[in-house]
Amino acid sequence: IKNIISSSILLSPKIIFVVPRLIECLINENYNLKHLFKGLDFLSVGGAELKNEVEKKLQQNNIGIAIGYGATECGTRITLATAQEYKSGSVGKVVSGLELKIADTGEILVKGENVMAG
Repeated sequence: IKNIISSSILLSPKIIFVVPRLIECLINENYNLKHLFKGLDFLSVGGAELKNEVEKKLQQNNIGIAIGYGATECGTRITLATAQEYKSGSVGKVVSGLELKIADTGEILVKGENVMAG
């Protein structure tokens, strides 16, 4: 984490792509998120569920969130909510060019050119 933080502060990025667990670690280590992410436009979050307490902490520090849902066999991104579109508890809208439906079993079914065959 310290290497990531050092790089982040030196580079002053506008967008950081991150898994929620990293943010959880920063919160658990009591890092000052507002200072750490100064100048950041938003965090692009994916790869796991964003816990409510992590979301609240980011919002309390005025850190924007863009979030999505994906799968490796779909070229990663299936849904996306930009920082402007973000709504708590949502992973956004289906990406253009994809079809999505939920099977009776609860399985997420995706159809599109970016879905790996086989």
